[in-house]
Amino acid sequence: MIKNLIIIVLLLILAAGGYVATTTIDSLKGAMTALTIKHKKNILKTKVKERGKRLLAAIPIVGLLAIGWFEKQEYDEWKEGHPDGNFEEYKNEVVDATSDVAEEIVGDYCQDLGATCDLLKGSFQQNH
Repeated sequence: MIKNLIIIVLLLILAAGGYVATTTIDSLKGAMTALTIKHKKNILKTKVKERGKRLLAAIPIVGLLAIGWFEKQEYDEWKEGHPDGNFEEYKNEVVDATSDVAEEIVGDYCQDLGATCDLLKGSFQQNH
C-alpha cells in the first residue's frame, strides 16, 4: 500500500512538473514573440530615421540646384532689359536691392531691440 502511495505521489509530482514546464515554455514563447515584434518595430523606426536623414541630406543639393536655375532665369530676364550689361552690373544691382530689402526688414522688426537694432542698421549701411 505504501508503495502505491509513493508511486501516485511521484506521478503527481511529475505531472505537476510537466504542467509547470509547459506553462513556462508557453510564457517564454509569448515573451519571445513580443520581443521579436518589438525588435522589428525598432528596426523599422531606425530605417525610417535613416531614410529621413538621407532625404534631408538630398534637400540642400536640390535646393542649391533650384536656386542656381532660378538665378539664371532672373539673369536672363535682366539681360533682356540690359543687353549691354555684364554679370558684374547684375550682381551689384541684386546686392543693392537685397540690402534695401534687408534694411526695411530690420526697420520693421527691430523697433524693440534698441542699441542692437542700431548696430544692425549700421552694418547694413556700411555694406550698402
